[in-house]
Amino acid sequence: MTSENITINGGLEPVLRFMEKLDFSRILGDLLATRRGATARYSFEEVIEQIITANMAGARSINDISVIWSDTALRKFSGYENISDPTNIARILKSLKHSDVIAMEELNHRLFRPDMEGHS
Repeated sequence: MTSENITINGGLEPVLRFMEKLDFSRILGDLLATRRGATARYSFEEVIEQIITANMAGARSINDISVIWSDTALRKFSGYENISDPTNIARILKSLKHSDVIAMEELNHRLFRPDMEGHS
């Protein structure tokens, strides 16, 4: 294994695989009412996934998200060739509507509390 494949964030690989197994991005995309344009570089689902996983790695700010995701090995095993910078992350989050925030709570129930689906 070369040094470009070794990362302090290697523990995120099983997290990303678990999110993939849960079909996280598709379910989130189905729940969100707000859509990004066809030419958008990043989807809401990608940004939310990057925020969640960066938070698990210790990110406490939008700047930290970009620092964690600047890790080449992390991007390689996650499949994200590009990452959003802090300004874009903030702009993307600001474009979400209140109903989208409610939908993210519904996502939590669907993924981890199936008995609570539709009871948010």
